[in-house]
Amino acid sequence: TAAAAAAAADLVPLSEAASPSDLRPDVAGAAVADDVADGTGIANDAGNATQPAAMLSFREHMWDRFELLVRQRAEPSRRHLQAFVTCLRERATLERQYGKAMARAVNRATTGYEEGNLPVILDAVTYSMQNRSEHSLRFADELDQDVAPTIESMLRQHAEVSKKVFADGNRLSRHLQEAQRAHDQLARRYAQVCSNAEDAARECLEAFAVRPTDWKRSAERSIALSREASSAEREYYKAVQRLNAAADVHGRQMGNVLAALQDMEEKRALCFRDAAMKIAVYETSWLRNVQYDLDSSVQTIEASDGMDEIQDFIRQHRTSAPPLSRTPPRGFWEVAAGHDVLRPAVIQAEDVRRRGTCREVERHAEAITPILRSLLARPESGGEAMPEHDSTKLEQLRQSLAAGESDRSNEGAATAAENAGAPSVALAAPRRRALCESLQAEIKAVAHGSKAGEIRAEVTAAELPTVQVGRAPFDAVVSLVSAALDGCDRESDAWNGRDLMVLSQKIQCQTDDLKAVDVLLKVYNHPLWSRVTFWEDVLILAITEAQALQALQRRSDPAGTDRLEVASTAFLQRYVGYMTSLGIKAEQAQACVQRTLRKNAQLFGQGIEAYINLLQISAGSPRRTEEVPSAKATAEEDQQADLGVVLL
Repeated sequence: TAAAAAAAADLVPLSEAASPSDLRPDVAGAAVADDVADGTGIANDAGNATQPAAMLSFREHMWDRFELLVRQRAEPSRRHLQAFVTCLRERATLERQYGKAMARAVNRATTGYEEGNLPVILDAVTYSMQNRSEHSLRFADELDQDVAPTIESMLRQHAEVSKKVFADGNRLSRHLQEAQRAHDQLARRYAQVCSNAEDAARECLEAFAVRPTDWKRSAERSIALSREASSAEREYYKAVQRLNAAADVHGRQMGNVLAALQDMEEKRALCFRDAAMKIAVYETSWLRNVQYDLDSSVQTIEASDGMDEIQDFIRQHRTSAPPLSRTPPRGFWEVAAGHDVLRPAVIQAEDVRRRGTCREVERHAEAITPILRSLLARPESGGEAMPEHDSTKLEQLRQSLAAGESDRSNEGAATAAENAGAPSVALAAPRRRALCESLQAEIKAVAHGSKAGEIRAEVTAAELPTVQVGRAPFDAVVSLVSAALDGCDRESDAWNGRDLMVLSQKIQCQTDDLKAVDVLLKVYNHPLWSRVTFWEDVLILAITEAQALQALQRRSDPAGTDRLEVASTAFLQRYVGYMTSLGIKAEQAQACVQRTLRKNAQLFGQGIEAYINLLQISAGSPRRTEEVPSAKATAEEDQQADLGVVLL
């Protein structure tokens, strides 16, 4: 017990290491006021403490309540301090996490800026956040390294002392309780035995005088009880001595134990209070620093002007370039050249077809054109009268168109290489090409003479009007077209076959009953029209022609012109109509279109569906009179056409 008291006396509370007076300048006056308010001092009329009040102690006022002190004071105060230390450690962890997170936020906000280039407002805010991060980290270190370790050190010291104090206190309490129990038992026996001996002695004395015969028995009982009373009295006196000795020991030793216990409780209370005061001081310092940083940030923000900063930035980096103007669309040749160039001449549709014409076609056209011109008599040259022509040349031309043979005696040096070994069939296609171009030119010339100003220079073959000729020239043209179709069928010449089909609708002749019949009606049963490969090739050539014309038309159109989803021509829009006019059912014609386009999907890409829709719509849409084959138009106007014309 003495060792426990000495160890408890050697404990240094937190208040001695850092007293409240060292933390606040006004703590002395506040402590006096707290003492007065708590009843630990007596205040005079002026409100000042004059003398301390009587202090209560465990030794004097709770000397027999050791178990109560341990259960309701010592152990709870220890648990409270341990919980307080745990709370401080968690608070330090949270403060440290907060400080590190704040520092990371500042680093992310200021990353990418060179030193001195940070905006004023951002600099002020991040500086305040950085300081707050540093304060939080410092506060966490103070909790972890100053406040919590002091309490933990005191608890470790008290743990050893408490074990000794609790052991000594429990032993003293048990010793006193045992002495009290022994005293109480002996006291009850002493009282009982003495009372019995007293009664037996009184009865014995009375029996000597009254009952002479019974005195001996009464004397024996009285002597026995008297001896027992003397023994009980001696034992009782010894119990009293032992109880007094135990009380003396308990008074001396338990006083030390209770004094040590009270000293530990006082030190714990002071340590608890001083730790809380330290935390309050640190938090006050933290708050004042934060307030100082906040005031500085507010002053900086109020002094800054974002509009002035923007204006300064504009002045430093203002551009010298003129204002941005709208960029007009330009032609691809201008974009490729990188600067404006002279716009090339417009390429007419007619010239487009002649760009690739070889010299052989031109030579054949020079020979064929006079023959066709004589057949298609101009109105100003005599109307229906057919001029004289050489039937031999006409027959030679028909044979050459069908078989590719002709008289080359007058072809000159230009055909020397061909005479050296080129096959004659190779000359049939140029002759058919020359026939088609000559027919188109002569039809346009005749139509231009009859409808001056109505025919455009770039009109295509499908858009030409019809011309009327006499019976003999009509039959001659039919023979030439039939022979050319034979050559197209033999050589799979889809291009010239397509043009012959279109141009044969433009030449008509009136019958005896004044009905118009065109050349296509006369070649209606030609085997070329029943060839699936012919119609497939014609469709592919027509789409290719539309794409090529669109590519060449791009130079002629103004830059930025909107274009259709798919390129189209007048012939392509009438393609299904040509098939149906030659006896092919509309369902078969549309199936042929879909089959051909899907078979060549890799060539046309995603545009096949658009072409399918275009051709289906054009097949089912109503046509203007000039868009349908001429024989059918004439039959609908007369409403008395024969069966063949209606089929067309």
